[in-house]
Amino acid sequence: MQITYNITEEDQEKYVSTNFEPKKTSPRKIVMLIVAIFFFFLSIIFLIISDYIWGIIMLAIAILYCYLIYGLPKKYKKKYLDKLTSSGVLKETKTIEVNDGELRFTSPSRTVIHQYSDIKDISIVDNYFIIIIFKHEDSIAIPKSAFSNDTEMIDFINQIKTNAKIL
Repeated sequence: MQITYNITEEDQEKYVSTNFEPKKTSPRKIVMLIVAIFFFFLSIIFLIISDYIWGIIMLAIAILYCYLIYGLPKKYKKKYLDKLTSSGVLKETKTIEVNDGELRFTSPSRTVIHQYSDIKDISIVDNYFIIIIFKHEDSIAIPKSAFSNDTEMIDFINQIKTNAKIL
């Protein structure tokens, strides 16, 4: 099976807005969210007792923590896409070949070959990206637009799961 595709503008927008992390929330995010809520309530208390300066400072800290949790990752993804766009990598035609022995990712700038034993998991994220996670902590996100229809996408996923022996 061979899939050939180009990254579209819609793919780029979806990439920035998609959370590729597993559904479980990391402990770091939980702690930052608790701290943000704490500073928010602290700001309300200061505003109630008419200490406006401290109330505004605490509110600013709460907003900063929320930005660190939710805004900063999107900013870094956007910066990464801008870097890829300026280098011309996003405009390249990409090809994925699913063979019996290996998985080959090819573009004009490089070719990467992975053995099926390197694949840790494959899943659909936000019903728009197929993400293949490798054992050495690398991954690849393939947009749904790379496939002509859902059947082709499901066949692609099933063939990789079968070859990688993922249940």
